[in-house]
Amino acid sequence: MSTPYLPQSQSQPQLRRPPSVQSLALTARGQPPIPSLNTLYQTLLHHCRPTADAVPPVPVLPSEPQVLAALLSPFLNPDQSARVEQERRYAFESFDIIVKTWKPPNENIAIERCKWICKAALMPHSTTRVRLLHTLRAVLASPDLAYHATQTTSVKTLASSLFMLLPSVAGSGDEHTIVVESIVHLFAGDYGVLDLSSVEEQFGLRCAPSETRQESLRHALILDALAQTLEASADSTRKWLLEHAVDEYWPRQPENAVFTPLLGAIHARKLATFTRMALTALRAKSKVAEFLVHFVQTRVIPELAAVPAESIVVVRRTATTDSATARVAAAESSSAVDEARRNVIGIGLELLNPGAGARELGLWAMTVLSEWYRNAAIKWKTSIDEAVQRVIAESPWPAVFTVLSTLLDGLPEDVRKLLVGVFLPTLTQVQLTSLE
Repeated sequence: MSTPYLPQSQSQPQLRRPPSVQSLALTARGQPPIPSLNTLYQTLLHHCRPTADAVPPVPVLPSEPQVLAALLSPFLNPDQSARVEQERRYAFESFDIIVKTWKPPNENIAIERCKWICKAALMPHSTTRVRLLHTLRAVLASPDLAYHATQTTSVKTLASSLFMLLPSVAGSGDEHTIVVESIVHLFAGDYGVLDLSSVEEQFGLRCAPSETRQESLRHALILDALAQTLEASADSTRKWLLEHAVDEYWPRQPENAVFTPLLGAIHARKLATFTRMALTALRAKSKVAEFLVHFVQTRVIPELAAVPAESIVVVRRTATTDSATARVAAAESSSAVDEARRNVIGIGLELLNPGAGARELGLWAMTVLSEWYRNAAIKWKTSIDEAVQRVIAESPWPAVFTVLSTLLDGLPEDVRKLLVGVFLPTLTQVQLTSLE
């Protein structure tokens, strides 16, 4: 059988379309065997070298997203059979050819290649995984390759991919070291100078003079990616990251810290994501309540206090961003602050339910809710009122009675009197509506 050829056109050479991801995935028992990636490997091998007439390879790999999707398929298959392991070797060798032959045409493609490596390396320990991670180190650090992450989306994509990989390589010696070192280098800015205009564009706020060093903004973006990784992860991955990674990479803020407007907007989005994840996990009775409350106490609440009012208003923009974009970004920042605060209240109310967590967590929730409710000068009181009203309006009656009885039994008398005046009208309205 002859080697598959690369069709030529006058405008853009194109590789023959590789098999789809679906056709490459292993099928159920009794169905026809899957095509081998050897065909794609041989195609890439043939076209990575100059032709007999000394014509060099095409400068850009055609259809790279589709090629990478096909090459990822054997790594998504949990089967450890010899056949699947061979397909993984074909996939890695094919990817190695791509890296050594075709430079990524832009930063987005470069980061997608890094993301591909991290996804493929989620497999159990093997020789192939070791080679994958050494390739990751090479593309990020080798002067000959040096894939950069300078855009906001690039920094977050690379960070999320590395965080997702951490639990899989824990305890694996050199493999774990490579991933941890990559995260350290990303925090340090060793993978490229952050494009400040891309950050300004996304959040609709200008950089403060102190932020031109980029360190604080880059760190905030990486932590925003960590929060999104926690929210999107499976329970086992989330639990590992909460136990081993969050304390390591999310430092406590100094007392009385105040963020700049742009930095506050980034942190606000991170806090909204983290608290949304925490509330969902508590409602699902996930066994991470103590970790979640610890980070709410030591990170979320202090950082919400550090977000300045300027983070949620429109400020003067650079000429590269129109006013509509700035208004949308500022509205999103305002929504993030409000959502994070609502989620924290929801976490407190959830901890009041019997069986939601340890008794100490319930006592903490009761204490902090009381303190916030007594202080009418801060927005926490309004958030508590809205949260209780929402529980009454949206929850089943058993949940409503549980929350209200717990609040009435445990809150100090002065707070209880104030709160009764808030929830009685809502409770009455809901009862009247149910009778109609």
